[in-house]
Formats: sequence, structure tokens, C-alpha cells
Amino acid sequence: EISECLVGSEMCIRDRDGAVVYFSSENIQDSMEKTIQLNFEVSGDFLIEIEGRNGAYVCGHFEL
Repeated sequence: EISECLVGSEMCIRDRDGAVVYFSSENIQDSMEKTIQLNFEVSGDFLIEIEGRNGAYVCGHFEL
């Protein structure tokens, strides 16, 4: 689960090679909780980046 507290947002998940495995762009106006499911075939190390239209930015690393 990923909690977003950004005004508008783009979320991008990239694999170790930089290939995008998930992308979304939403007009978020309030705090929300979002659950995403990646393709069952993906595994390894990933980078997640979330950027808001208001300049807010967060990133993280996870492994599947």
C-alpha cells in the first residue's frame, strides 16, 4: 500500500534497468490510500517515484 498526500500526482515505478513497469497520473485533491498490483512476472529491485503538481516529491526503493 502507498499513501499519497500530494495535490495531483504522477506515480512511476521503474525496474533496476530503468524500464517503467507501472505509471499513473491522477488529479488527487485530498489524502488517499492506493493499492496497486504489478504483473506477477516482475521481480527484483524497484524504484518508486511520486511527484505532485504542487512540487511535492517522494521516492523509495522496494524489492519483490
